[in-house]
Amino acid sequence: MKFILHIVIFAVGAGAGVVWGVHHPQAAQNVDLRIQKEVSQAKVELLNKFISENPKSAASYQQMATDAQKKLDDANQQLNSQQ
Repeated sequence: MKFILHIVIFAVGAGAGVVWGVHHPQAAQNVDLRIQKEVSQAKVELLNKFISENPKSAASYQQMATDAQKKLDDANQQLNSQQ
């Protein structure tokens, strides 16, 4: 019974999110960019911390940090251009 209730709540929430996104595409894009920015920022911070603590394995993780920084820069640029 609990499982069915969880499925129903999930379906209603997902449906409401889709309807809101369709009727407010610009706001939905802003939310997506802000989430992407936060995730990329956290990833860059964690990778930089790991690289500084483990210099022997830094080369293998440097490309991941560079890619995450590029995503962060792109998200910041898109957010700034929309304002």
